[in-house]
Amino acid sequence: MSKLICLQGLRGISIFLVVLFHLFPKHVVQGFVGVDILLMTLLTAAFCYHCSELETSMFVSKPLVFLGDLSYVIYLIHWPIITVIRYTNLKDVESLDFSESIYSSLQPEELQKQIILNTKTEHLIKYVHDLPCIQEDDQTNSIIGQKSCLHLKLYARTSSAPLSNAKPAYTSDSIRVTKQMKPDMLWIIQGMNEIVFSHPSYRARMTDKILDKTTQKVLDKLKSNARIVAIDLPYYISHDNTSNILARKLLYRHEYEQSSTVNAAIVSNQIAGQTQRLLNLKCSNCFFTPVQESIMQHRIDFIKYDLETKAAIIHDGSHLSRFTYRKFLYPSYMEHIRRFYSLF
Repeated sequence: MSKLICLQGLRGISIFLVVLFHLFPKHVVQGFVGVDILLMTLLTAAFCYHCSELETSMFVSKPLVFLGDLSYVIYLIHWPIITVIRYTNLKDVESLDFSESIYSSLQPEELQKQIILNTKTEHLIKYVHDLPCIQEDDQTNSIIGQKSCLHLKLYARTSSAPLSNAKPAYTSDSIRVTKQMKPDMLWIIQGMNEIVFSHPSYRARMTDKILDKTTQKVLDKLKSNARIVAIDLPYYISHDNTSNILARKLLYRHEYEQSSTVNAAIVSNQIAGQTQRLLNLKCSNCFFTPVQESIMQHRIDFIKYDLETKAAIIHDGSHLSRFTYRKFLYPSYMEHIRRFYSLF
């Protein structure tokens, strides 16, 4: 009995360490991942070696044993809940009901064919480099970028401007999938998120000197596999959730014109360096989309909402809204597409 109590005490210490680690920021405890497991292994070894001294050991103290018992009970309760939630998510995504689940266990290959033909959700379980390219008549198109290309974000479980190489794994997959697809037209949506909102873990890679070399190096690997490369130039971003703030101010009839306007000098100070860096790239088959110029609405200062509809241009302060793509960027995108068809 004392051995069982002692093991529960070990479990209690483990729970205490996990809670303690969660009190610190992630970047502080990142290097300590697995330390609690190692410590528990050593304590278990000590427990086995000194089994005759269990009655007087610290592991049988009531607080530790209570934590151990509590963690075990929580584990028994939460595991079925997690399983049900996972099944529910799978059901929502792939339209699987109970009968289809039974059928999948008996005829998995037939069900997989059905899913591929009807919903195309096979992309959800494939790696980025295994994804097929979208066929449009005799042309092949590939888009790499941020939230405007939702399906690629879903494939990669993340999104990143590939030319900045802020997330090397994402950039590597982008290069690999481009080599396999060899698209006629490659579209790179290159934002400012990684540069302006640099995470401490890769802030050292966001200096101007490093970006100058990295951007050209990554582009050289991408452009060699496509006939035309279209690159979106950066636009102004901020920490403000524009759509939420604008909606609240309109609802309560607060002033919004001045607070939603950004001075042209501030805009230029943020995007000028990255814009010039992209325009200076050595690429004979590259074309650029002046995103900021398109959303300026023919004004000197940048207004974060559409003057006619009051719809937010940058919905969360960092990503363009779908409305913006339809109204402001569609003409520029169509110009690239017409150029593509005229050249080939």
